Amino acid sequence: MTFLFYAIGLALVVLILTTLIAPALISDRRGQDADVYRDQLAALDKDLARGIVTGAEYDALRAEIARRLLATDDAPAVALHQTRRKRGLMIGIVGSVLVGGAVYAFVGAPTRPDAPLDLRKDQAAAALFNLPDQATLDAPRPDFAAVGIDDAYRAQIQILRDALVARPDDLRGFTLLARAESRLGDFPAAHKAQRRILDIKGDLATAEDWGLYTEYLLLASDEQFSAQARDALRETLRRNPQSGLARYRSGQLQLQTGRPDIAFSIWADLLDQSAESAPFVPAIRAQIDRVAVMAGFPNYEQPRPRGPDLDAIADAENMSPQDRAAMIEGMVAGLADRLANDGGPAQDWAQLIRAFGVLGQTEQAAAVYGEARSVFAGRPSDLQQLDQAAQAAGVSQ
Repeated sequence: MTFLFYAIGLALVVLILTTLIAPALISDRRGQDADVYRDQLAALDKDLARGIVTGAEYDALRAEIARRLLATDDAPAVALHQTRRKRGLMIGIVGSVLVGGAVYAFVGAPTRPDAPLDLRKDQAAAALFNLPDQATLDAPRPDFAAVGIDDAYRAQIQILRDALVARPDDLRGFTLLARAESRLGDFPAAHKAQRRILDIKGDLATAEDWGLYTEYLLLASDEQFSAQARDALRETLRRNPQSGLARYRSGQLQLQTGRPDIAFSIWADLLDQSAESAPFVPAIRAQIDRVAVMAGFPNYEQPRPRGPDLDAIADAENMSPQDRAAMIEGMVAGLADRLANDGGPAQDWAQLIRAFGVLGQTEQAAAVYGEARSVFAGRPSDLQQLDQAAQAAGVSQ
């Protein structure tokens, strides 16, 4: 590709130089022809005086030489007009190509060989198969003392860790430990505890069990897929193909391994089918326009928000205050129960904080906010979401 690009550029430079220089060469040649014809006229006059040619021959020869001389005088104007047209056309073509080439050299990849579609698909399949091991992606354990974790709580968790060394099949103990490690922000420890839960349950492990394991793995690696996260996601979808969060992660996996076309297809369908309150919807909306361009759909337009949303319900004018409060309380109770039992991403915690604010239950919002900050300690982007939700709920920070 690089050789072809430079060869085309050189050919165009030669072509435009030829176009610019040729008129001067033609003009010079035509000037020499005119001098020859004038010399012939002078010689013909001498021949007539010497009697070499007759009057009739003289008239015929002089008329022909004169015609040729006049032709050389008119030709430059015609040639100049044609040359100007050609020159303008060539300058336009060359300018366009050179500008396009400069833009491509700046934003493109002129040094990268062409990659046919089949080759790119093969490369993506290889990337999906050869994902790194989780151990190489796990982030270091944060300094808990620096983020205000209660010493008594940390001491209790250490007691639980020590106890489980002697009780490797204690399902409830490892369930508590996985949640506790997640709350501490030690996601490598959390996914190891969740892995033990999967081993204990065996074939009885649910899609939720595998989904939580997937989330812990991704949280530990700053959302970079490892081979273990890929396999855990597959197990989640095998047990529940309609899991919204797992489908979102599946699109994320395809995007990371070089298939934005598949990622776009998954996310576009999921966005069409999901309520705005779904925890993965904000992440899809933030990324899908860029992914659509990568997938070859630059004119894609996101669907308008749909489905029940806590904020939208709070603002609904066609509901009585009593009905609105009852609906919100039911949704809040379900969300709070799910977060208490299974945990969830920062978007869900932020939604719960805002919901308590809508209900006027500022103390509950503050309590959830405090717990969520402990869960997501050391993750600035997640903490920012929580801070914004707390501010909207009227929680003092």
